[in-house]
Amino acid sequence: MKNTYNILILGGSGFIGRNLIPELLKDHRNYIINFDQNPHPEQFLEQNPRLVSFFGNFHETSALKACFDLYDINLVIHLISGLIPSSNQADFLHEINSVILPTYSLIELMSEYGVQKLLFFSSGGTIYGRTKMHKISEAEPLNPINFYGYSKLVLEKYLLLMHEKYNIDYLIIRPSNIYGIRNNWRRKQGVIHRFIYNVLYDQPLEIWGDGTIIRDFIFVQDLCDAVRLLIQERIKNKTLNIGYGYGVEINEIKDIVLSIFGNRTNCIYKETRNVDAPFNVLDISAIEKEISWKPIIDLREGIHITSEWMKKEIFREN
Repeated sequence: MKNTYNILILGGSGFIGRNLIPELLKDHRNYIINFDQNPHPEQFLEQNPRLVSFFGNFHETSALKACFDLYDINLVIHLISGLIPSSNQADFLHEINSVILPTYSLIELMSEYGVQKLLFFSSGGTIYGRTKMHKISEAEPLNPINFYGYSKLVLEKYLLLMHEKYNIDYLIIRPSNIYGIRNNWRRKQGVIHRFIYNVLYDQPLEIWGDGTIIRDFIFVQDLCDAVRLLIQERIKNKTLNIGYGYGVEINEIKDIVLSIFGNRTNCIYKETRNVDAPFNVLDISAIEKEISWKPIIDLREGIHITSEWMKKEIFREN
């Protein structure tokens, strides 16, 4: 469409996409094409003439090709992943066929249609693996210790190779642990969402290990604000961490959640998992310099906002 910036979002009906689409629609030059297995607009998303949804499976090239046939795509945003940090080898083998190989086909399509830029959501929380107790910059060696992080590494390396082969520009985002509103609370994915869910359902909080592992948490709207600015400024051929830049123990997350609800829910400490690095805090100085961005929602405020949203959603359905 003339005078628009057409953005194809793959997997835009998931947690990040549900927050990212409204953020990108703030820029009236953006036209969003959401491609997902469940592409129908959510309740939070009012009808918008600059948003269209396509139903299809990522591994079906013909379904994806229709988007390229109908629209002059300027940017592809890749959000699709079927893994979580605890995923096993069988899950990874499925990911190869459902996400990794289709991403290879996506790059071929982009080259065929002359689409010159892809923004890929990697994982700052898992791709670095075990590190020393310091903030992790983008130059840190990549040694993931779970299949989720390894899948992101495979695709990062492929994007760099295709940049050399096809001259397709890339922007690789490595977010820390994301939490916030519009999450799929039924899946209880992410420690903050899981803790809130368990408190609301009067279930004990389960903590892997002794609760002293340290993580960096980024509120989803801060993340989406950063992505919007990166797109707006046409940043390309960069790999950037996006996090809060500050680490907290899981025990502290537990304390914040319980203090918000005034609840004395029991906690169960379980055996440490070998898929969890003991420390992960991102150095965000590169993105701060790139677009003069800083996160604004602190952890307690973000957990409170998330708690209120989940409480309304859960009680509305029950």
